[in-house]
Amino acid sequence: MAVAETIHVRGRLVRIVEHPVLKIAIPLVIAVIAVFVLHKLASHVKWIDVKADLAAASPVSLLKAMGCTALSFSGIALYDALAVRSVAQGKVPSRIAALAGAAGYAISGLLGVSYLTGTAVRYRVFSAFGLDMALVAGIITVSWTGFLSGLALVFGVLLTFHPNGLSAVLPISPNLETAFGGAILIALAAYLTWLLTGKRELKAGGFALTLPNARVGAALAGAGVLDLSGAALTLYVLMPGDIVQNLPFFFTIFFGAVGLGMLSHSPGGLGVFEATIIAGLGAAGRSDVLVALLLYRLVYTIFPFILAVAGLSLTMGMAQRDALAGGARIAWQACRPLVPPLAAGIALLAGIILLVSGNLPAEQSHLGILREILPLPFVEASHLVGSVAGLLLLVVARGLYRKLYRAWVVAMGLLAVGLIASLLKGLDWKESLSMLATLTALGLFRPAFYRAEGASVLRLDARWLVSIVALSGAVFWIGLFAHSHVPYQNALWWDFSWHGDAPRFLRASLAGAVILSLIAFNSLITSNSVRARPQPIPDVVRMLIAQSEDTEAPIALTGDKAFLISEDERAFIAYADTGRSLIAKGDPIGDPKSGNS
Repeated sequence: MAVAETIHVRGRLVRIVEHPVLKIAIPLVIAVIAVFVLHKLASHVKWIDVKADLAAASPVSLLKAMGCTALSFSGIALYDALAVRSVAQGKVPSRIAALAGAAGYAISGLLGVSYLTGTAVRYRVFSAFGLDMALVAGIITVSWTGFLSGLALVFGVLLTFHPNGLSAVLPISPNLETAFGGAILIALAAYLTWLLTGKRELKAGGFALTLPNARVGAALAGAGVLDLSGAALTLYVLMPGDIVQNLPFFFTIFFGAVGLGMLSHSPGGLGVFEATIIAGLGAAGRSDVLVALLLYRLVYTIFPFILAVAGLSLTMGMAQRDALAGGARIAWQACRPLVPPLAAGIALLAGIILLVSGNLPAEQSHLGILREILPLPFVEASHLVGSVAGLLLLVVARGLYRKLYRAWVVAMGLLAVGLIASLLKGLDWKESLSMLATLTALGLFRPAFYRAEGASVLRLDARWLVSIVALSGAVFWIGLFAHSHVPYQNALWWDFSWHGDAPRFLRASLAGAVILSLIAFNSLITSNSVRARPQPIPDVVRMLIAQSEDTEAPIALTGDKAFLISEDERAFIAYADTGRSLIAKGDPIGDPKSGNS
């Protein structure tokens, strides 16, 4: 009876934890608290000081940060290269696995929720080489052991030697700190020793995972150290010298900020990461720290993503002209599944650029030129339209991620609108060039979007909705910060003038909030789509299954499938209706020629 009650209670707890409301509430609460804290911590910083510190940024520090970023991404690339060697040796070239790991992280780092989007990105690549779900799951699991082993090694060493300054973060006695660190290192050593004995298989239910040998396990731990230390050092070298007490102290704050950023579901942990770093380092009111965080975003998140976009755009263009051969063609075939999530990241980044640009003060010299050409209402409307286009690009990014053709069409239109609005609202030629580059890249990626789903491209699921709300909150804070010197009053809403940057920001934010609320409401009330009823199983399907040598063919007889039968009735495809998509069970059953036709 006690066992039954325990199982019942445990089941209730699992249902509570996995409830959609809780999954939405926790990230949103974290994001709201972070934006509030960030606003308080930066309340005494002026936008003009941030611009001055940004202009005075050291090129040497930027070069060091790029070197540390390369160090981190080399560790990330090694995760998948070593994991493939352990789980699926000989099935995927090591260089392809390394490229998939690095490019996948560059994409998921921008999209956010890296443990979900990163997994989906890598699955698309590895499945192109014939790996099934079990092998891909094994590769991803083994790569995570590298991250966890590296984290255990770094924290174990820090706690064991408890360097000066770490006690400010962990207020425990040195002896207890050493004991914790020693226990972590002993557990890591025991894990590697266990791998050395040859017992390298874990079983859970009907799933068996082959773990790496001790040599690969140690190499994965080293890759984890490269990844973690490179990421932390990227920000460390950009920080002002007087703000960081010592490296171990900084590492602890940095890893805590990364963890909270992942929980928030905000793309890249935007807002949450910055608030944690500023609070942890006691850097409230420091404009130079805000600049360091901004540069970190550019160097560690935006720059690798742009490299991935440029590389795939170039290979896409060459592939369409049949100019690829040998290893380059293999690399393109491997990376082609990355195009939809990469396109989603492009749309997301373009939307962020338009929103942030609309929230910041315009360049007065440019407005002076526009004043001689265009009437003020035209500029006001362009500002509002540009911000709305930016918000809609964030929403449409989900459709691009799902390979929807209509999402591609809408995104191309929104980018064109954003390009024109960037020029008309303030002659922002840099922003216009970024929109043009994005249009070019999406134009090259056109063949990747072929799905013609009936659902609206503006409908969001819970995960994307949380991410966009958190991201919009962080972008809204940027506008509040940039206009913090302007005293708020009701008259601002109706102030239409050439110097009315703050009123334009408020009106655009209100329009964006209304539109996002309508999209969220529509997404919630239309989330339960109606599934089509499965068809009766035709006799020809039963006959073809009986003749087939495929052991999985009888799955079509489970009663939940519909069927697409060839004209000569010698092959068929079984598929299921999820309410949102039509998912084929696999390749056609029956005659290969009829199936391909």
